[in-house]
Amino acid sequence: MTKYLTMLFLACLVASAAAQAMDPISDNLYDKAAAKQSEKALEALALLDNRGAIKPPDEKIMALREFIINRRYEGWAADQAPRTNNRRMTGPEFLRDSYSTHARVRVYYSIGVVDWLVRREADPRDPDNVLPDGAMIVKEMYPPLVPASAKERKEDVVSGWAVMVRDSTVSHDGWLWYLYYLPDNTTNNREFEMAQYGMSFCVSCHASTSNIEGTFSALGNITGQDIVNYVNVPAAKNLPAPPTKTGGHSPPSAAAIGADCASPNELPLIECLSYHPITDPLPEPDPEILATYGLLAPVTPDRMPSDVVFDHVVMGPDNHTGLVTADACEGCHDATNQLKASMTHMIVPLPPKQPFERLNLGQMGEWTGSLMSRSARDPLFRAQAEYEIANAPEHKQEILSTCMRCHAPMGQLQLEKDKGEEAALTLEMLDAVPGGSEAGAALYGSLGRDGVSCAVCHRITGKDLGSKNSYNGHFTLGPPDEIYGPYQDVNERLMERGLGMTPQHATQITDSALCGSCHTAYLPVYGSKPAKKAYEQTTYLEWKNSSFADATSPENKSCVACHMPNTSPLDESKLSFKIANFEDATFPYVPNRMSEDELATTERPDFRRHTLVGVNRFVQAMFSQFPGLLGASTFEPNRSATTAPSQILAQMSTAELAREGTASLEVQAVLSDKRIEATVKIVNKAGHKLPTGVGFRRAFVEIAVLDATGKQLWCSGCTNGQGLILGADDKPLPSEYDDRMAFEPNREVISSQDEVQIYESRHTDCKNQLTTSFMHLCNNVKDNRILPVGWSPNFEGAQITQPEGVPTPYTPGQDVIKVSLPASLVKSAKEVRARLIYQAMPPYYLRDRFDLLQTSDAPNTKRLAYMVSHLNVAEEKDFTKPDLASDIVDWKLLLTEGRSPIVPAAVITQKKSGD
Repeated sequence: MTKYLTMLFLACLVASAAAQAMDPISDNLYDKAAAKQSEKALEALALLDNRGAIKPPDEKIMALREFIINRRYEGWAADQAPRTNNRRMTGPEFLRDSYSTHARVRVYYSIGVVDWLVRREADPRDPDNVLPDGAMIVKEMYPPLVPASAKERKEDVVSGWAVMVRDSTVSHDGWLWYLYYLPDNTTNNREFEMAQYGMSFCVSCHASTSNIEGTFSALGNITGQDIVNYVNVPAAKNLPAPPTKTGGHSPPSAAAIGADCASPNELPLIECLSYHPITDPLPEPDPEILATYGLLAPVTPDRMPSDVVFDHVVMGPDNHTGLVTADACEGCHDATNQLKASMTHMIVPLPPKQPFERLNLGQMGEWTGSLMSRSARDPLFRAQAEYEIANAPEHKQEILSTCMRCHAPMGQLQLEKDKGEEAALTLEMLDAVPGGSEAGAALYGSLGRDGVSCAVCHRITGKDLGSKNSYNGHFTLGPPDEIYGPYQDVNERLMERGLGMTPQHATQITDSALCGSCHTAYLPVYGSKPAKKAYEQTTYLEWKNSSFADATSPENKSCVACHMPNTSPLDESKLSFKIANFEDATFPYVPNRMSEDELATTERPDFRRHTLVGVNRFVQAMFSQFPGLLGASTFEPNRSATTAPSQILAQMSTAELAREGTASLEVQAVLSDKRIEATVKIVNKAGHKLPTGVGFRRAFVEIAVLDATGKQLWCSGCTNGQGLILGADDKPLPSEYDDRMAFEPNREVISSQDEVQIYESRHTDCKNQLTTSFMHLCNNVKDNRILPVGWSPNFEGAQITQPEGVPTPYTPGQDVIKVSLPASLVKSAKEVRARLIYQAMPPYYLRDRFDLLQTSDAPNTKRLAYMVSHLNVAEEKDFTKPDLASDIVDWKLLLTEGRSPIVPAAVITQKKSGD
């Protein structure tokens, strides 16, 4: 297909003689008086002022919009193409669609650009010929000729503009990019405006230029000596139909974003386009949730800063620290709709009759839906940080620097570099934007909010990885102009040209020890005398002491193997992709582009997806339903409306991991001596404890005895609609909420509905009070989480991950629970059903967070309370499976289940003797 398109494009070329060198001020190029008037209007904009993120509404960008819409650039030199009314096609048109980069255009060039082009024509290698800062290129964009015929077309008017303003002082690529589409444009049929330095979606093509200035501008277009022109090509044989233009998002929900996007004064246009709820939250707070946690009806909280607008830090001309936000990588490492109507790399089509047509498996396409990308916006993390500070205000600096090292690593690292190692990124600084009350911290806020971003993992060296020196996010970054990946034969030119970084092969990028630097938390214990530390999170150490870390074991799997799979989310087939999308030789011909050899890349049969999910569907649901409040986009302007949003793909991956990669469960039930005896066996399929991570995550077993109709007769571990585990009296167990010193012990035998097997880690502080603080883990009173297969008490450091409150010897990789009930208690019993349930935020944990609202303003905890009380757990589901019921209904995520008929013991004995 690619080869065919390339041949077709070349067949459409109409070459002309090369333009001759001309005097820079030649009247043959432009009218000097008119051009100078346009130049004066440009100078009046004063656009160049060394800014990265641009805060809307921005006065200078509004002035630029006025300059563009009123065509104040009209006196400049422009493309001359008399045969096509001075509009140039940027690609051929066939199959009633346009395979072009910008459809039809007319480009205007400021005096500085024209002078540079003329000098370049005379001497292409002149090192002193550089584009001056302030030079501007204005591209008027017009609708393609297809699908409408000439008679059907409306008046041929501009549909939008793409503008480049030269500024070598801000970004490595050297441009301020501005896009503005009129409401009725044919590209996306809606008004759109965006301005950025280093706009990655533009740089991904312009990095392919043969000149370091990053422009395809050619003198021949100005002189009317067409370098290339395309014609309307009739439908060709053996070419697939272009993708249809259906699908997309529903209108924004004011309940979810806290503002009315219909009112242009409430939010910038880019935000109204970017934050559509995937699932609508509850329009009013759930009264049962309010009653459970003693909450007043929460008011709409403050919004976090917009990621599309403010999470934007570019590589500067001096390379600085090399810490850049992920959108710098997005233009290439995403399955974006770069070439209209052409399928890009890393796309997987969805079956027919789905709400969307395809999945974006690009690195950015999956990472942006993961909680790694949202780690600094995570409402639980923010509420936890407020709680820790409130409980130990004298340690605020240490708490923040420790937490931010892993949740907002780039912001914390940049702050340490600029202000010293003792500096700490505060929650207020984390929300800083240009022009705000913490404007001086806008750089650190932008970097911090980007979470565990590309320039974190792909900048980490192998130094000290796997050792205690690297825990708590104390990894070491390489030089600012190096980026590390798993491949050896890479094309370095594009990344060097567009970003100022050189990609290098590095084995540590796939090493589980890299993940272990943050997934091992060794924290101070406040209130302890003498001072001590405790392990709050040991996911990496759990994996290390398991068969998954044993290269000789059939279970051998790294973190990457499970959390970055190389199989399709639809059918488990192996994936093979080129890992970047950019302007290469498959695009329509354009002058001043690198050669085909220089742009060549390799398909990767070992392509790994950046899913990076666990099983935390609850916080995922908050980002799905409250994207505006969390400032986390669900739609990005450079992505096709027919492509499922990243959050939906993340939900799919999370549901699959929960169902297939977490645990298995078997039940056997017998009737013996007038008692129902059941055995529930749970096998841990993960390479770490089940559950793992922060200590408040929990899993529990729901065991129900059913009659022949499926009616429930008896239950251990059943819950109410708010996820609280109920006892025999149908009231929540005291350990769920009311009794702050109660917790369920490990259960080997269950004979009452008041007895429940809950897999969790519980601690007391140094005053012997149960705590959910990470910094007060004085005594470990319970840890019965299921060990991974292969765990050994003889392994070095095994005491760090060994169970607490569980009888020895341990059986790694599984747990067996016995159920024993009088048959008279459940007279019509026919079946026993067992389910393994997961909760990311148990009721007692939320109770502790909301306690803070009684004594503190706590804006982040208020935001969490608002979302918890409005979260629509009944509707949150996998959108690619419309018939699938919610997987977090009643605040529970089902991991696995098993059933067994209740068989008389004599029958089993007969079967065994028969064998």
